[in-house]
Amino acid sequence: MSFKKNKTKTFFQIFSLFLIIFGILFLLSFITTSNKDLKITGYVGGIPPSECPSSGTCDINECGNLSINGMTYKLTQDLVGDGTNTCFNVNAPNTILDCQGHSITNVDTGIFANAGGTIQDCNIIATRHAIYLDP
Repeated sequence: MSFKKNKTKTFFQIFSLFLIIFGILFLLSFITTSNKDLKITGYVGGIPPSECPSSGTCDINECGNLSINGMTYKLTQDLVGDGTNTCFNVNAPNTILDCQGHSITNVDTGIFANAGGTIQDCNIIATRHAIYLDP
């Protein structure tokens, strides 16, 4: 009788220990679980160039036409093209494009400019022209 009582007591102790360990592992799985499909790259500011106000400075986050006279466009992120198009068309005088050290890659022409302006602090990798100035 005494042997059976100790055997039962040992079984419940092992079972209780198992439940405690399982519970701890279960709780840790909630703390350490990550969503593999979730990609957090940080906050990226800016808007498309077509949505910029009519004057001043505009933070941009994609390629497009820079067509507002006297506007300062500031690039807020690196841009990767599709390998065939021009990223920026600068067609307004006194336009400033400040890439702020960001890169423009995989484009046919990085920047096509046919109006007076300033292009600064850009890293461009293009298949044809990094910057094409049309007189």
